[in-house]
Order: sequence, then C-alpha cells, then structure tokens
Amino acid sequence: MRTSSSITIGLAALIVSAGICAPHLGAQSAMPRQQSPEQVFADSPNVWFEEYATRARVSPDGRWAIYSRRILDLQRGREAKERVWPGLTEQRGAAFGSRGELVLLGTSGSNTGWFTQAGGSPTLLPLPPDATPQWSPDGGEVAFSRAGATDSVFAGPLGNARAYPVAGVVTGFAWLPDGGSLVVIALEPRGTSTLSRLDLASDHATVVARDLDAPTLFSPVAVAPDGRRAYVALAGSGAPSPEARHEPHANRQLGIYEVDLETGNRHAVVPAPREGDAFAPCVASGYLYWTHAVAEASAVVVPTAGGTVRLVMRGAEVPSWRPDGRQIGFVYGDWRWVDWAIDWDGGAVDVDTGGRPVGPLYPLITGYHEDFQPVWSPRGRWVAYHSHRAKTPVASYLAPGSSDDIWLRRVGAPARDPSEIRLTDFGWEAGPPDWSRDGTRLLFVSWERGGAAGVSYPYVVTIDTATGRAVGHGRLPLPTQIHNSVWAAWSPVSDDVALEEDLGGGRHALWIAASNGASARKVTEYPMETYGGVSWTPDGKALVYAALTGGRMQLFAIPAAGGTPQQLTHDSGNLLHPRVSPSGTLVVATRLVHRKEIWRVALPH
Repeated sequence: MRTSSSITIGLAALIVSAGICAPHLGAQSAMPRQQSPEQVFADSPNVWFEEYATRARVSPDGRWAIYSRRILDLQRGREAKERVWPGLTEQRGAAFGSRGELVLLGTSGSNTGWFTQAGGSPTLLPLPPDATPQWSPDGGEVAFSRAGATDSVFAGPLGNARAYPVAGVVTGFAWLPDGGSLVVIALEPRGTSTLSRLDLASDHATVVARDLDAPTLFSPVAVAPDGRRAYVALAGSGAPSPEARHEPHANRQLGIYEVDLETGNRHAVVPAPREGDAFAPCVASGYLYWTHAVAEASAVVVPTAGGTVRLVMRGAEVPSWRPDGRQIGFVYGDWRWVDWAIDWDGGAVDVDTGGRPVGPLYPLITGYHEDFQPVWSPRGRWVAYHSHRAKTPVASYLAPGSSDDIWLRRVGAPARDPSEIRLTDFGWEAGPPDWSRDGTRLLFVSWERGGAAGVSYPYVVTIDTATGRAVGHGRLPLPTQIHNSVWAAWSPVSDDVALEEDLGGGRHALWIAASNGASARKVTEYPMETYGGVSWTPDGKALVYAALTGGRMQLFAIPAAGGTPQQLTHDSGNLLHPRVSPSGTLVVATRLVHRKEIWRVALPH
C-alpha cells in the first residue's frame, strides 16, 4: 500500500507530526470538574489513507490544537485560519513553542525549516527540518526526534541540543515536569515497544515498562501533571502473537492506557472503541486528550451512465473485475493503526450480471505483510497484484526484509501460495498493476528506489505467458511535462496508457500517451488530494476517474478525445479507484467515509 503514502506516501509527513502537546502550563491550571469524556472537534477527511493517523496536539491552555497542519479553535470547534501567520510557502507542519506560541515548518525565501514569528516576519530557528520539537516545561530547552536519526532523541538548549542514543527506534517522547528528564517510547526489533525514563544530566535511561503493544510507526506519549503517570496508546496490556498482527479482523483496536512510571503497571483509561482507534494521548490544562479515527470502506457499483451507488461488500476497497464480469476482487482487512496495512489481504466475491454479490468473500491472496487486490489477465489465466510479501510474520509496515513489488500467481492457486512469482525487485511504493490487452505486459507506477520519495514513474514488466516469469522490464518513457504519475491504466483496444498525474497543490491531471511515451496529451485537470484512480471503458472511448467536488470525491467520465467531464455520482461518501466492468455497463469503486474526532476527559485530582 502507498503510505503518507504509503501508505507511506505521506509517511514522512506523519513522522514529522509525531510530537506531543506542550505540557508546561498544564500542571498550573485549575482542575476541571467535568468527569465524562466529551468530543471537542469532528472532521470527515476527503482523502484515502493519508489522514487516518493524523492526530491533535493541544496548546498548554487547552484552547488551540494543531491537527492535520491546521490550527483549530477547540473552544469554538472550528478551524482558526486567522492564527496562521503569512510569509511561509509549502507549510508542512506546526508545533507549540516555548511560550505556547505557534512554530511552523515550511519555507521562507531560500530557507526551509522551523520558523517562529518575530517582528511580524518568519524567523528561522536552529532546528533540523526533520525535527519534531517539544519545549521543556520552563521553555528553556527543546527536545526532538528526527526522521533521519531514529535511534536517538535530542535535547538541550535551542541550537545546542545533543543526541541521546536510545535502544530501539524512537516512536514518541515527552518531557517530565521536572524539566530534566524525558519519557521515551522506542520500538524493539521484535515489534513491541519499551517505555523508559531518560535522565538528561546523567545520560542514564531507566526502563519503566516492556512489551508494550503500541503503534510501530509513531506512538506519542503524554505525562500527567504530577509526573507519576504516562499515557500511551496500546492494543492490549501484553505483547501480541506475531501472527495476530496479520489477521484481517483481529480484535486489536487501540485504546489509551495509563502507565505507572514507578512500577510499570498499566491499565486502560480510554477503552478501545467499537470502531476504529483511540490514539495519540496528549495532556493539557488538566485534561487528557486523544484522537479517534474510523474509516468505513466498501466496494460499490454504479451504472456507467451514472446514478446511485449500490453496496457490493463492506470492508472492501480498491476493486477489480474478473474478465468474465462474474467476480469482483478487492483489498480487505481492518484499518488498524497498530498493525498498519500488514493485515490487508486480497479477496473476491461472486456477482451476478448486475454486480450483486451471490456468494461469500473468497480469500485469494493471503500471506505475511500487506497484499492488494487480484488483477486478472485478459484470458483469466494469471492474477497479478502488489504485495509487501515476507516469509515470516512481520511486526511493522517498515519491517526489514519485506518486498514492495508486483507478484504473479496462477488462477486457482491456494490463497497462501508458495509458488507465487515475484516479478520485480526494483520498486518502492509500487501501485496496483494493469494488463496490456494481449496479456504479455504489466503496467504499474512506483517510486524509484534511491530516488525522490513521493515521485512515481510508470514501469512495464514483460512476462512469459507460459511460465509467468519476467523476461524484461523498464520505465515507460514520458515527455518532460509529466512529472509524477500516481496511477496508470492500459487501454483495452490499443497500446495507449492513461496516467493520473499529481500536479501538487491539490491538483491532478489525466494524460493519454502511447506506450513508447510518444504523443502524450492532457485530457483534463481537476482537484484531488489523494490517489483517485482511472479506468478505461471497454471500447477505449472514455475514461472514468475520481475528482473532488463539493468537499467529496465523486466519479466522473470524460471522452478519451477530450471534452466536458460528466459527473456520474453525487454520494455522501468519497468514491475513488473506479474500474469499469468488462461489459461496460457498471463501474465498481471504493466508497470511503472517514470520521476523525478529538476527545478529552478530565484527569483525576
């Protein structure tokens, strides 16, 4: 899967936002009387995966929150655009400074990094751009982790912080009220996390708790005003089995746990919700805050001429068609931040000629790590798919030794197929493949290993149709005006390819080009913030794609020759990843509804 991006497309942005709310005024605030949890903000993002793990960081006085690069007024429950000061371009992050003021990550002129506002203009701070800064309770020192140095936490005076090595990968940290020590949570190789107290004067770390079932990509930690308790998001009180992480529907949602910093004892203070995850604890002004995320994904169909969508399968996304139109493939598995994407498998369901399900879900592609949907060859002999296949259970999406490639297996092979064929070993964040009309080549997009993160190029792999083995591969040559192809689809009637390009700034474009890169032409341009997808009609005369309108992603069709787009859907959810049926009468797509909420509860006296 692609994460902040992929899922990692956007993973770098998620890591940058891994700091915790500023704690230094909370211990001085009057303790509120309210004891019942309350929701203070709600949002419904219009992207695919990029917003699931974004979370709130709350100002010391509890009035403001940083959420998804936006500043929220929690008192009024709305975005506070007036709080963001001008003078920065490409703003990518935010934090609360030594006095609770805003500190922004972005670019000003030729400088990129963290800025404060002084004298009405941005002033560059002596902090690395990949830092996640948190100021000490008295504001005199700063601590941060770095995406480029995950085995250390940095602390000290601004501009003179030094590295403190940590056993494991730092996923979260917070200042203790004494201002001379930190609590640090770090991921160990076996996949569980350790919480330690780091004394900065002595450079000594004391383990508080081991075998924490915490998120593995980032895991913010918060400290109570009395300094005796820490708060972390966990999927349970003990370590999980490695196999459980890969189960599509394991009961492993995150709740907020309190950890005694003297004994290491832990217990849930915010139980795991029935849907989604509660994570990213934050303490401010006598309250414990956290983020609740829910993603409701379904495979749906709609007539090619447009209309109301109809449910095919709940819990399914990124659909595909078998060539006879009697089976729909998809990705299935819970959205769980603690096991991010490694629990996803490829499955399918039999359907009638109207796209209605007529049988149960069939697991078609299962194994350790992430698997995507089956993509059948034109004659139905082979199934191609994207996978991060690993030989043994892995603990994290970024676990070493996993692939990130295009794979092939014969139709009818067992769901856990030991003879599956790895076609590529050169990609990074590869997207779903698509077959050429003669079934000899596969087209897909991928980052370039060793190249720029977040920039995708189309690749073609040629296979021996008898054995399934790759006999050649190469990048699709493109004209210089196409810079970042995030989705690709092969014409069913010619050697042309359709490409979805990310233009940046919330704009995408559709292009059609010959498979040799010649005769590229832009078909349309439209608003889009994620991977919307594109599909040809069987006659090759039109393209169906997803675009933003009215705050939601909807499906559109446009003639391949160009013209005026026709909006096909007006749904209350987000519709994306369209695939036109072999008959040309239906479009199957992902329907996605996100719920993001900020909650709080008063801490005990």
